[in-house]
Amino acid sequence: MYNNSDGGCGNDLAIDDIIFRSCGDLTEISTPSIDASELNLCEENAPISLELTATPDFSSYDEHYFQWQESIDKEDWNDIPGETTDEYTTPSLSSSRYYRVKVAEDPVNLANNLCSTVSEAFSVNIIKTPKAPVSNGDKSICEGEEIPSLSVEKEEDETVNWYASETGADLLLKNSEYFIPETPGVYYAEAVKTGFECAASERTAVELKIYELPVAKDEKLQICEEGELELDAGVDVSAYLWSTGETTRKISINSPGIFKVELINSHGCSTIKNIEVAPVDIVGIENIISEEKKLIIKPLVDGVFEYSINGNNFQDSNEFNVSGGVYTIYMRDKAGCKTISQDFPHLVFPKFITPNGDGYNDVFRVKGLEFFNKSRISIYNQYGKLLKSGDGKNFSWGGKRGGRELPSTDYWYEIKIENFPGQKGHFSLIRQ
Repeated sequence: MYNNSDGGCGNDLAIDDIIFRSCGDLTEISTPSIDASELNLCEENAPISLELTATPDFSSYDEHYFQWQESIDKEDWNDIPGETTDEYTTPSLSSSRYYRVKVAEDPVNLANNLCSTVSEAFSVNIIKTPKAPVSNGDKSICEGEEIPSLSVEKEEDETVNWYASETGADLLLKNSEYFIPETPGVYYAEAVKTGFECAASERTAVELKIYELPVAKDEKLQICEEGELELDAGVDVSAYLWSTGETTRKISINSPGIFKVELINSHGCSTIKNIEVAPVDIVGIENIISEEKKLIIKPLVDGVFEYSINGNNFQDSNEFNVSGGVYTIYMRDKAGCKTISQDFPHLVFPKFITPNGDGYNDVFRVKGLEFFNKSRISIYNQYGKLLKSGDGKNFSWGGKRGGRELPSTDYWYEIKIENFPGQKGHFSLIRQ
């Protein structure tokens, strides 16, 4: 195109958005109930057959001759034999096709592109049901680790939805190839064609496994002086790794310290067990106390010990509820390095007496002295004056001196037992 007006040789025209086509009628293709030049059909609704109609606009031709064409890629077009009218019924379609019609004013001109025109293509798009997305693999972690994302691969024109079951509409996440679950289990991903409400693919299962850690309990142990101690990891697992470098369930040590062992199970999950080994506590008895029916052992130093009154059954508590009598007290450290024993007369003293004649707590009497060959009890007032004294086995005192009732107050006793240390204490006399 040249500009022949003033201005000289050359093209002085600004050309934009100009479409060139062969001179002839503009023809449109339509089909009943579809107000568009394309039909999108989900594969599950196929096959389909359409009635197409070609309508020229009579802008150039007085007469019209037609030739229908089809294509599978909208690039290469082929004449449809025998289809030379303004109407065409497609075969039953299960895959995408494109249709157009060539129009000329003379049948001879249908073979000449310079003397004929073609319509815009009418598209029949069969939206294929997607294939199931491809899993990128199940995931497994150990308890306490960060939960990874599950993922699948899909086609470019697809999106992915995640579900908690193989079927059903319990949707967890839309439009993502990646999903981070909150709990272990099997999750399902399906692909859908972007922009279409067509059937989704079959669902692909992807599993997240969370393995438990080995259960370990820390320990505090004691080791004997110049002794040896066996440490036990305490759990059957696939592998052990001690802070000493050893790899067996049990190891032997000969000195105090803090020892660690990593417990590794068959899934590669591990936990650390700590064993604190301290020198053994020094065993010694500072005092033994009779407190009513309780027999209480006071250790010489603070520590962790075991106690017994028969030498066989040991307990952690240093208190025993027993009746009066002579007992052999046993004490040992937790490591079993040393055991000591001491005989002790356990006597049950009344805390108060109420001499009112009702038969309860009327007299001061010490239970347990009947187990000793020789004993003596003395009662004193608060000023240290002796009020009564006598043999311990049969001794009792009802709060009188010389037949006169003594006042309500505290009184003191002293007990002497042959071959045992003496004991002193006080009690209350209460008159009601």
